[in-house]
Amino acid sequence: ETTITSSQSVTNITDVFTSDFDIYKITLQDLSTVGTLDVDINARLINNSGSVLTASNYDYAVFQLKANATFSENKNTNFSRIDRITFSDQSPEAQGSVIYVYNPFSSSSYTYLNWQSVHMVGGNGGGVKGIAVHKVAETITGINFFDVNTDRPYNSGTIRTYGLRVDS
Repeated sequence: ETTITSSQSVTNITDVFTSDFDIYKITLQDLSTVGTLDVDINARLINNSGSVLTASNYDYAVFQLKANATFSENKNTNFSRIDRITFSDQSPEAQGSVIYVYNPFSSSSYTYLNWQSVHMVGGNGGGVKGIAVHKVAETITGINFFDVNTDRPYNSGTIRTYGLRVDS
């Protein structure tokens, strides 16, 4: 568990993926923005050397569900990050996500993610459903969350990581 208690634009969750589990659940709960500008929380993976993976090896697709506007898509291939894990535009409106990560610790498999989130934008509710893949087979031990604008921090919230056991 990581508790955010001060203003930050980057949060690294390290050494949480191990050989103990193949599937992980990450919850981002009550991430609250500092100001009134939008906060777009993105993600990158962290390898077993502790390096944030910034190379253009991510493919993702996001379906944005808006209460007050037409639904839209955001997608990229060979990109340097995973966009729109969640976002919000007004303080103190909060945002949250549930993310599933598949095979992160396996050095012989790509790492896959899918997520959904809820948030407020312009006083209206919205949501995101997304999928992503990191197209390099390597050992992943953590995840990096960050505000893509770097000047629009968040100042509260809780991030929890769970290993999911699968019985055969």
